[in-house]
Amino acid sequence: MCRYILLYNWCGCYGPIFTDDYCYRILEQLDRIYDPEAWEGNGMSELPFALPPECTPGWHNTRIEASGMACQLLESCPARLDPDRPFRR
Repeated sequence: MCRYILLYNWCGCYGPIFTDDYCYRILEQLDRIYDPEAWEGNGMSELPFALPPECTPGWHNTRIEASGMACQLLESCPARLDPDRPFRR
């Protein structure tokens, strides 16, 4: 199973999500994009990438870490605009 890290900013916004470690299933799918056969037939109308359901990011495989930074939205930050935001400090 793939694991992810979701960064939590001190302003109350979530930051980007990253893969935690080497996830061979995702890398295997990324390698398919470079396979010329993947772009033949139906590959011309859809991206040849299929994320397995167990590798989809969710609360079951995501660790939240404090980033120690504010988001890049500054004055339009959702945590500043909505004082009732549940994760506001």
